Amino acid sequence: MDEDRDDEAEDREDETGSDDDDGGPAGLRAGNEIEVEITALGSHGDGIGEHDGRPVFVSHALPGDRVLAAVDAVERDRIRARWLELITPGPVRVEPPCPYFGPCGGCSLQHMALHAYRGWKRGLVVDILARNGFADTTIAPMIPGEPGERRRTAWKLRATTRKAVVGYAEAGSRHVVDVEHCMLLVPELDALIGKLRRFMTTAGEGEAPMAAGDADRYPTPADFRDAHAEATDGGVDLVVTLARAPDGAGLQALAAFAEAADLARISWRPEPEAAPEPVSSRGGKGRGGARRGPVRGGPRAGSNPMIMAEPQVVVRRRPAFVHRGGVQVEPPPAGFAQATHAGEEALIGFVMGVFGSLAESGGTIGDFYAGSGTFALALAHRGAKVIAAEVEGPALDALTRAAAGAGLSDRVTIEPRDLMRWAPSARELGVLDGAVFDPPRAGARALVEELARSGVPLIAAISCNPVTFVRDARILAVAGYRLVRVMPVDQFLWSRHVELAAEFRLDPAAASARIQTGRDRVRDDPHAPPRGRRPGAASGNRPAGPASGPAGKARGTR
Repeated sequence: MDEDRDDEAEDREDETGSDDDDGGPAGLRAGNEIEVEITALGSHGDGIGEHDGRPVFVSHALPGDRVLAAVDAVERDRIRARWLELITPGPVRVEPPCPYFGPCGGCSLQHMALHAYRGWKRGLVVDILARNGFADTTIAPMIPGEPGERRRTAWKLRATTRKAVVGYAEAGSRHVVDVEHCMLLVPELDALIGKLRRFMTTAGEGEAPMAAGDADRYPTPADFRDAHAEATDGGVDLVVTLARAPDGAGLQALAAFAEAADLARISWRPEPEAAPEPVSSRGGKGRGGARRGPVRGGPRAGSNPMIMAEPQVVVRRRPAFVHRGGVQVEPPPAGFAQATHAGEEALIGFVMGVFGSLAESGGTIGDFYAGSGTFALALAHRGAKVIAAEVEGPALDALTRAAAGAGLSDRVTIEPRDLMRWAPSARELGVLDGAVFDPPRAGARALVEELARSGVPLIAAISCNPVTFVRDARILAVAGYRLVRVMPVDQFLWSRHVELAAEFRLDPAAASARIQTGRDRVRDDPHAPPRGRRPGAASGNRPAGPASGPAGKARGTR
């Protein structure tokens, strides 16, 4: 299960039905058992059949199956049911390769033949584009996912003095399924599961299990909450969430575990806290007169209602570095990264295909939701001038160091900015020759609305949510942008989640019809304000002063 994708409710845009009082014409109610012939697979991986003229959604059922199911809910336009018994298997059903399939919520479609699964997942993209006016768009073959490719994961941790659990949440439950191995993970992460489990019940590798009441030793089993692990080129980077801050002995125990497990880096962080209500700032009013509050939050602030404390490094045995677009970068602990190396390379390759000649000619490209430089570094390495906007200070610091180390400081300008709350204006965006954005699942509506008015001729969009992608794509289409091509990427094998990359070009006819846009005026304005800061321009972890330019002012972003 991936920590950035456990969000079933977030994009159920079609679930607006209400419960029926009478259960429908046949008096069907929750708890009734029905037989259903499954004819299709829905976008959430549920089998779809029919009962009394209504569609029935059955968990874990596949096309061609005939199943006995228990009704969970009777809604206005559908019935929801859970799989009880397989009466007759369909032609695409296979034996799932993982022993934890079913209870574990990490995979939902291991019981589907691989060719059928891949066709269904690419079909999700084809279908939603067609239904939203993009039927003529070129859709590339899907970049497939394979077992053993996932380079990052988030484990749930539970422990007593007798047993430690390392695993993933059960679907729709807080119960944690204990796993010995996960076939999705790269070998380094898979091997860490057993090591972490032993560490949770001992004070150090090789020591005897902790006795009940041995409260002076740290960490105790009850201290563990979860762990984020990423396999980097320098080794595994591990962040452990703990219920209490470690003392000196605790830090020594964590460092000793890093040594025993041969980790590149180990960090700890406290449990997240609920985000408070926004506090009014002095920066004036936002749209509609509402006062804007300061930004607080964890990864990709603006989409997460919890405050995630920044991890505190315990020991860095060697650099936890990765290579992006020919540049070495050491991301911050638990920072955002694409789930697989192959998926990241495919996305970088797509973006470079969109902007290749523009980058080589030294064009100016905005990278929004830039993280620690997945696309910014590749574009700058190719020759582009890049303006990288991101809310997370540690990610921007990593990008700054990487650009400086590669001699690219003169090509990368840093913009600390929460794009969810304070998108740059169309006038500010007008200095760009191109733009790329890679937002969280909520999409980039505010940014896209301004891009649509900016006249930026070339846009690349990366999305992990086809629903919010098509919403944003329609905004661009209305403004005269043509969706040229889309590439699906399967970074989340055996799940309903699919990544995609898209290319938009402003139609020349639409561009010529625009009346003297801000893009032309800003480009030639000798008094235009400076655009942010360049790597190394400010000391410490923060810019020397308020940044301005294509990503606007960094008002209260940290």
